[in-house]
Amino acid sequence: MFTAQHNCDSIVTLQLTIKPTSSTDFTDEACDTYTWNGMTYTTSGDYTQTFQNVYGCYSVVTLHLTIHNSVSSDFTISCPDSCYIWNGVTYCESGDYTQTFQTVNGCDSVVTLHLALTVGVSDYDTEQLTVYPNPTTGQVAISHWPLAVSRVEVYDVYGKLLNVVPGEKEMTLLNLEHYATGTYLLRLFTNKGVMTRKVVRQ
Repeated sequence: MFTAQHNCDSIVTLQLTIKPTSSTDFTDEACDTYTWNGMTYTTSGDYTQTFQNVYGCYSVVTLHLTIHNSVSSDFTISCPDSCYIWNGVTYCESGDYTQTFQTVNGCDSVVTLHLALTVGVSDYDTEQLTVYPNPTTGQVAISHWPLAVSRVEVYDVYGKLLNVVPGEKEMTLLNLEHYATGTYLLRLFTNKGVMTRKVVRQ
């Protein structure tokens, strides 16, 4: 008995898709430092990082980075007064003071004021310049003899002028009954210069 053997071809078709490496880029900016995927950069430049996509292929990403630096500056003021108002804040002691602003790029601009007040409150301790009662619930008396006072200006703690009262010969009276509770600054214009006192409205 004879058995025939047949050899048949088996054709297999493979559909192969090649996923190429990809590359992308983006642009960003920051103040002083920039952190990207755990890396911190402090200077402007082009930076690349390599990732893997879902197919296991490389994905190269380039960052075009611009770093804007914060700035600092200072200036000196010698003020022949007992207080100085800077940007709405009143300072009544000599010293160094800082305020922080923003540059056009949104970064910090720190400005330091070196303030020297050449007329201090203590300079007038012998002049009998007193404010009472202090604190007050309304009425305030300013005793300034022998100083001659032409006017008294009342400011809030933000440096806003609230009222101007003409000075009297020996004593000037103020009415703070309609003021909110808080601290106020009194500037007295005298024949020996501008003097300052604080009063608390309860």
